[in-house]
Amino acid sequence: MPRTPPPPGGHAPAVTTTRAAGTRLWRVHSDRRDTHAMTPTVPRPGRGGRFNSADGAYAYLYPGRDREAAIAETLCRGLPLDGSPRIVARRLLSGRVLTGLEARTDITVAALYGPHLAAIGQDLWLPKSPPRDYPGSSGFRVR
Repeated sequence: MPRTPPPPGGHAPAVTTTRAAGTRLWRVHSDRRDTHAMTPTVPRPGRGGRFNSADGAYAYLYPGRDREAAIAETLCRGLPLDGSPRIVARRLLSGRVLTGLEARTDITVAALYGPHLAAIGQDLWLPKSPPRDYPGSSGFRVR
């Protein structure tokens, strides 16, 4: 996998798809944050989430198409895939809420799977990188 930052001067625009208004989405979020509130990015050297703003210029919200996707993206992405049990620590559940959302307007999202990754010079490293590599994914933005 390339583990490479975006090329200097940018990259080919990501292919996008649209989630229509009325689409049901799910998210896992802090119980201190409103259901629909974006999560602010606080820049910290060597830390961050996948696709977070490296400079704090934008906030984010990671919704999933179903409950399982939202749970996996938020709570399971750092668990081993080596055949051992994938156990979520109770402390990671504390203060978290699973919430259903309905899109009020059409939402444009980047297609980060299959051949669409090659169009931006990446492979599965980008959407599946381990948490230690997240700071390297923060330079990718949809244009």
